[in-house]
Amino acid sequence: MCVLVVKAMTEMNRKLEEERQMLLMQLQTLMNQLQQLLTELINSKDTYANEQKTYLLVVTVIISVIGNQLIFLVKL
Repeated sequence: MCVLVVKAMTEMNRKLEEERQMLLMQLQTLMNQLQQLLTELINSKDTYANEQKTYLLVVTVIISVIGNQLIFLVKL
């Protein structure tokens, strides 16, 4: 009887160890995916910030040009 219990416990332990290994591999995969997503998010924010700066610069230039043209027209 004791031998059967030991065998059953050994088999259960082996299966639990296999499951633990599979879960660790899945966790590593998820951690890698999370790192990729965070990297993409940071790059996306940087890209958005750069595009916003460029847009504001273009708007500033356009306003400056229009302002200069109005001043020129007023002087006429």
